[in-house]
Amino acid sequence: MSSTSWEQDRKRLERELRSEPYPSLLQNLKRQNPSFREFDSWDEIIVIMRATSVKDPRTDEILKPIFGAYRDGRDPGWRTILLALFWRELERIHGFKSHWDADPEALWANTTWAFLETIDRINLQTRPDRLGQKIFNDTIHRLHDGYRREWDWENSIVDPSDWENEDDDEGKAGNRLETLMGGREAVEFGDVELRHDQEVEIKCLRAYVSRGLISEPDFFLIVGTRIYGASLSDYVEDQGLDYESAKKRRQRAEATIRRLERKQKNL
Repeated sequence: MSSTSWEQDRKRLERELRSEPYPSLLQNLKRQNPSFREFDSWDEIIVIMRATSVKDPRTDEILKPIFGAYRDGRDPGWRTILLALFWRELERIHGFKSHWDADPEALWANTTWAFLETIDRINLQTRPDRLGQKIFNDTIHRLHDGYRREWDWENSIVDPSDWENEDDDEGKAGNRLETLMGGREAVEFGDVELRHDQEVEIKCLRAYVSRGLISEPDFFLIVGTRIYGASLSDYVEDQGLDYESAKKRRQRAEATIRRLERKQKNL
């Protein structure tokens, strides 16, 4: 991602906050929180956030009401607002961790997804202060967890030329998805043609993640249950996930993929 396109994306996001529904969200916030009455636009709040360290307690004065409103209404517009407010910090993370990924665009997509996953898990009851620092740290931790699984996977992949000689059902071609599935053999790895089809599907899904269209957890959920054939109930048990939440996440991700595929076919 070039610095020019990066700057264009940031400006595009800030322009979006000047149009509805974002001014209305700010007005509602001002009515309920006296500390916001000095602000006439999100631009003013962005300036303050960029001039203030995430460690500064003053960031809580901005973030706590926003997270309170987000939790009350679940309006997705708050996620866009928070992305704009933390854009500078995400750029810092991207710069600090540039050695994690040779593809800057993939790293940026993964960074933003780690951030969005983080803000969706903020609980003001358990973490009422130092929100900026927590979001910054948790985004790095979540980003690292995603890449660590990818590094583990890459380190476990065998040479494809060895596959045709693989007769052991336990398989020497252990990979990241098998690890996530608790080592369960979901397909017959002697079937080279099937294995090739799986690889093609996985590469397509990985491209969606790199473009920021589906999240890393959704990628593993779909690959584990759709491509490698684990039942959803077994998968969530292995991963310690909630069944209904995982089911809805998979439905949303697959709906996104279907829309993208239909759009590509119509081009």
